[in-house]
Order: sequence, then C-alpha cells, then structure tokens
Amino acid sequence: MTDNGTRPEKPTRDAAIDAEAQAWLAHLYSGEDGGTTHAAFRTWLNADSRHRAAFQQAHDLWQSLTAVPAVEDVLDAGMEDPGSTTLEGGAGHGLPERLPEGLPEGLSEDPAEGLSAPRAKRRPRRSLATAIAAVAAVIAVFVIGAVFIPDPFQGPAARALHATAVGEIRTVALPDGSRATLGADSALEIVFSGRERAVTLTRGRAFFDVAPDPRRLFRVTAGRTRVSVIGTEFEVAKRPGTVSVAVREGRVAVAPRAAGPGTGAVPALELAAGQKVVASLSGTLGKTAPFDAAAGLAWRDGHLSYTNARLGDVIADFNRHRDDRISLGDPRLGDPRLGDRVVTVAGSAAQIDQMLAGIAASEGLRLEKTPSGWVLSATAD
Repeated sequence: MTDNGTRPEKPTRDAAIDAEAQAWLAHLYSGEDGGTTHAAFRTWLNADSRHRAAFQQAHDLWQSLTAVPAVEDVLDAGMEDPGSTTLEGGAGHGLPERLPEGLPEGLSEDPAEGLSAPRAKRRPRRSLATAIAAVAAVIAVFVIGAVFIPDPFQGPAARALHATAVGEIRTVALPDGSRATLGADSALEIVFSGRERAVTLTRGRAFFDVAPDPRRLFRVTAGRTRVSVIGTEFEVAKRPGTVSVAVREGRVAVAPRAAGPGTGAVPALELAAGQKVVASLSGTLGKTAPFDAAAGLAWRDGHLSYTNARLGDVIADFNRHRDDRISLGDPRLGDPRLGDRVVTVAGSAAQIDQMLAGIAASEGLRLEKTPSGWVLSATAD
C-alpha cells in the first residue's frame, strides 16, 4: 500500500520493453557484436516505436551516470585489474566510448547511432572482459527495479524477455527451474510471482519443460489462447492466423483467454500426452488431434516436419529460418480461415528451397524467384 492507502499500480508491459532495451545497450557496448547481432538489434529497434523510445531513454540514463557516486564506485571496483590489456579508445574508464563499428547501414536514423559511453574521471584502461563486467554491474544497480518488481500481495515478481534471431534456436532457463526452447525468430515475456508463473509468447514457437510447482500454475498466453499446467512438457506455436498447442508429456488445459470483465467463461479443453489442438487467433479451439512428438518437435534439432499442415503456417515457419522471404502470390492459399490448402513436407531447415519446390510440384503451384525472395502462387486455370 502507498502512503495514501491506495494500491500501487501494477507494472505494464513497458517494463519488459525497458528491460530488453537496457540489455541491448549493455550488449552493444560490450564490443562483442557481429553481423547477426546487428541485424537482430535493428529488427528489434524498428519493430515498435516503444522499442526506440525505451532504447533512447536507456542510453540517456547511461550517459548521465557519471553524476551518480554509486556508479563511480561500481566502475572503480570493477577496474581493479592491474594486469589487464589496454583498451584502445574509451573515456578512460575501461568502457567503450562509442558503440562498435560496423552497425548495419540505415542505423544512422536510429537512436543507437553515435552513442557514447558516459565520461567519467580518468582511470587506467582495462581489459574488455573487465569493461563488460563493469557495464553489467552498472546495469544491475539501475535496472534491478525493472527486473524485480514488488507485488503488494505476493512479494517480488521476476520479469524477463527472451528472443531469438532469424534461424536461431536457443534454450533458456526460467527463474523457477523450468526450461524453454525458443524456435527461430521467436520471443516470449515472463512474469513470475508468488502467485503464478505467467509467460506470453509474442511470436514464433517455444517448447516448455515445466518444473512442477503445485502452488503456482504455469500459464502460457499466445493471442487469445491460454495454456495452464502445473508441470509437464508441451509446445505452443503462434503463427499468422493460428495458435497450436501440443503435449509431449503430462496434461495441459487449453482455453480462450477472457476478453474482459463480464465475459462468459469457456470450458477448458484438456490435452494429454500425444495430443494437440489448433486455435484461431480469437481463441476458438479446433478438434483434438494426435501429435507425433518425435516429428513435431524435431525443429529443436533443425528439422522441420509437417503433416496436413496449413500452407500459410508452413510458409510462416520457413520465413523464420531465412532472410529472403517467401510470399504467397494468392492470399487465399495461406488464409487459415479458408482451410482449403494443406501440405505434407519434411526436411532440414537448411533445405527449405528444396521443400518449397516439392510443395509447388505436389500441389500444382507456381514457384517464382524474385529479387526479394520466392513467390508461391496458384497456376492459371
């Protein structure tokens, strides 16, 4: 409760965006960048105006830190490394003075262009590893409020945002001991408190190996669909027109997420191991179907397998593994509301061109190469 007896406002999604912006800032200043990281950063920066605003705010804070004694102490403590290698450049505090060279063309219009680290009192130049440690320490001092947010009823809530780049598959550890494997070009937000474990899949797909905790449900929301479990193994995939849920082990409850206060509750659909369901983005659940976990989860090892899958969903998955896009010349082919085109195909993520050609041949479609990628369309009648 606050001094005037009111409850503090609950954190909004912007807190997660702020945390990601601060993480990008620390990573870019570390000097450990590469072309893939630059591309991922630019994609994130341009995806939402809030991303740009949050990154600019984080940078402004970083540049103002020299006026804060606590930061000076952190930097001083982190620089006690007399045997380290001299850094070229910098402002004398062992941190890069500017973001590394080689950021993607077009970034000059972004807030990241020309960023410089805060200027502090002169210190011996130190190793890059020491500089990175100092950046992490400073971020910890000033960002901890965005990571651990007080819950007036259940104590602190742990927040984080995890994302993968195009073609990247990564497994991350969650605060409760659960693990999540993110597919290519996927993202999820987590908010764990003493009351529940909440995850939002904002794009792509993820496989969850959930640590049992009878006191707290583990909930995954994707679009208008919500999955609730105590401890199990399951996958959630969010595509342009559908959300799919598949269970490898245990049981899960799948239901539409309530649209708002007063909305009538819809009974949850219970899925057991070896079952799956596909829902529309509005949350309407389809029929339960068998799930072949060996084939359906092979994407974690870079193998893509589809049986009677919607063409639009398959193409969406393909595009998460490549920079040149595949588009559907006839929108009806990939519109999941029509359901008039399903395909069966399998292969390595490195063989998408071959799988695409196979789809075109088996379905009687036309495949054309353009400067921006491939176009798949219906042949003339």
